[in-house]
Amino acid sequence: MPVLSPPLFRLVYHSQATHALRPAALNALLEKARAHNQYRLLTGLLLYADEQFMQVLEGPDPALSALYEEIKTDPLHHHVRTLHYAPIRRRAFPDWRMGFAQLSGETFRQATGFLTLEATPGLAAHPPQALWEQLREFAQGAAVSR
Repeated sequence: MPVLSPPLFRLVYHSQATHALRPAALNALLEKARAHNQYRLLTGLLLYADEQFMQVLEGPDPALSALYEEIKTDPLHHHVRTLHYAPIRRRAFPDWRMGFAQLSGETFRQATGFLTLEATPGLAAHPPQALWEQLREFAQGAAVSR
């Protein structure tokens, strides 16, 4: 009898950092996230610029929801806003425990061009498929994956 995989979900959120992060702090954050994600079968991409985060996380629940609850109460973040949360058939970032790109403000706005992050209305039930394509293409050229 085949083993059934748990259903997958995708979460996208935007938040403000409580302070500017130095490269050493970002590296420590990424190492912790990558170890956590590998253990819990989560994958994704983190973008950081001008004290803003946008992160795409993919994986099974309840691991995904538990991580997001931790993020929402983490003193590193404030104004955490859910942009998208929905079941998915397959991952956009299947090989990345956590891809990362630290960007200029302008590049961040270009990479997230489908989302008006400064005035995000909240949950977007059906973001355009083009957003995932744009993020994948962008990430292939700019992100450090692991």
